[in-house]
Formats: sequence, structure tokens, C-alpha cells
Amino acid sequence: MTCEDLFLSQLRQRGFRFTPQRRAILQVMHLLDAPETAEGILKQASTVTIGINRSTVYRTLEVLSDLGFISVIEAADGQRQYLLLAGEEPHIHLVCQSCGRVIAVSFNRHDSLVKHLWDEHHFKVNPNTFTISGICRDCLEQQKVANNP
Repeated sequence: MTCEDLFLSQLRQRGFRFTPQRRAILQVMHLLDAPETAEGILKQASTVTIGINRSTVYRTLEVLSDLGFISVIEAADGQRQYLLLAGEEPHIHLVCQSCGRVIAVSFNRHDSLVKHLWDEHHFKVNPNTFTISGICRDCLEQQKVANNP
């Protein structure tokens, strides 16, 4: 079963239609090789079909996220970015607050942090929206060089 067939099935189960606009958004998501903002997705989807607007993109991205089809990344600039999971293993994202780089890291259900969150707080981590912000290795090296002239 294709991604489109799965999405169509899930939409129908929830009482939604698979409109040309939703199909265009899913097509754009398949073409992405890096996380993209909703505005970027809107721009690309507008070239695929007519009658697509910002609210349709946001609503469709929300449904795709709820169904586990896409990953939602809180980027360093405060904007959300989206990426189709397309059969990938669940993973978390490390986002550099300095350069904005996004690093995908394999998500292991037995990682100590995930285990700790469950053991101590009975909090189940959703790997599709799990983002950790910090400073990447390259930016740390640049800071070190700048501080030691």
C-alpha cells in the first residue's frame, strides 16, 4: 500500500475527503529531501494545484502529523519545519540554535532519557515531534576559535 493509499484510508476513517489540495501537499512532502516550513510547502504545492491556501496547508500538516506520516521540527528560528517520515525509523531531531542545522538521530525506545521520562514522569515521548535544541559541534568549534585568538 502506498503512502497516498494509507493517507486516503486514514482520512476516510476520520470523515475527511482526499482533496486535490491534500494530494498536492502530500506530493510535495514526498519530494522534500530536507525539512521545510509550511510557507515553503504552500509555495511548492501552489505550483501543483490551484485553490490551495495557507490554512489548508496548516490543517493538512496537522492531520499528517497526528497520523504519524510526518515529523514536526521546532527550528532554531522559531518556525516549525516538516518532513515526511516515509517508512523511516522513528528519530529525534537535534537543532543547532546558532546555525539552524537539523541533525536526525536514531530514536531508540530504550534510550536512557526516554526511559527516564517514562519511569519518573510516566511521559511517553512522541518521536515524530521530539526536538532537542542546542549548539552543534561545528558552531562550538567556531566559538572556541573566536574566543582563543
